Amino acid sequence: MMTADLAPFQLLSELPGELALACVLQLAHDARSLLVLSRVSRLCARLANDEACWRKCYEHLIAGKCGGVSIPPARELHPFVDWSMQETLLKSISIKEIKQLLRRRQFMRIPEAASQQEVAGALERFELLALLRKSFPAWLAPPLSVARYGASRLLWSSKYKLSYAAAIQDGKRTFITAFELCNPEWRFTFSRAAMQNQQAQNGSTQNVVTWSVLEVDGSYKSGLIREGHAMEWQFLGEPEGSIIHPKEGLSSIREEHEKKRRGLHVSRRRRAVQIEHYPALRITRTPDWRWVLQNEMALLTSTETSRILPDNPELWERFSRWPTENEGDA
Repeated sequence: MMTADLAPFQLLSELPGELALACVLQLAHDARSLLVLSRVSRLCARLANDEACWRKCYEHLIAGKCGGVSIPPARELHPFVDWSMQETLLKSISIKEIKQLLRRRQFMRIPEAASQQEVAGALERFELLALLRKSFPAWLAPPLSVARYGASRLLWSSKYKLSYAAAIQDGKRTFITAFELCNPEWRFTFSRAAMQNQQAQNGSTQNVVTWSVLEVDGSYKSGLIREGHAMEWQFLGEPEGSIIHPKEGLSSIREEHEKKRRGLHVSRRRRAVQIEHYPALRITRTPDWRWVLQNEMALLTSTETSRILPDNPELWERFSRWPTENEGDA
């Protein structure tokens, strides 16, 4: 910035604290502006890193996205942050916020999530913090590298600033969980290639737009399928969840290999969805964080319409089951 450009910001030092913060809050919808402002002076850095500024910035970010269940409500902290590693910020998180984080992880069917009974039975703050650490999904957490954000993980100045960074990174994740796949209703259309083929065959240019749902029990339903009938779907690739207990009888070298293989972060895992015998559906995201499943025939886009899902643990556990040694060798 030129000196003339900095003049308005330098006037902040002449204003009362509350009025100066109110001025900075006008920029709080734009993270880039806050980051630039923080480099003007020590006062500007303090104001730009105020919790109120980043809370407004985080809420503005979430409000502009349509990821449905894939993103937390704007009023809640991001559930995939390892808050136990943020000792300074952890002191500022209220008991209400801790319970929101625990319930959000539970709602999203995270395998490590604490049960309702565990959360209800935790009466003291230290008990809730223990559950928060225990339920942290390290395999799913957004990668917040020092190189990218220019600061140690212990130097985050605001819990909402950290939630903002986590949300940005998680919005790029293409490894979809079973909950994120089964919870929303999907918008089905034929792909461009399929439409061109249809036009070449019968001259029709009208695309089909209908609904689709993927049930937890493995059935697929759509407006194109007759009532009372269903198709089947399955995941292709690696399961979700973190490492399970090492298998008995494995050598120490094999155990270490098994731990590394099963502890892979989702950024290094691959997953696709297949319906019946049709080509696998690749998973991508839109700029507003919707999920997209597509192949050369069809395009499915997640909507904000959520559905009530069954609580049967056996249905959910199969999505995080790693193959046995014999299955893996096969």
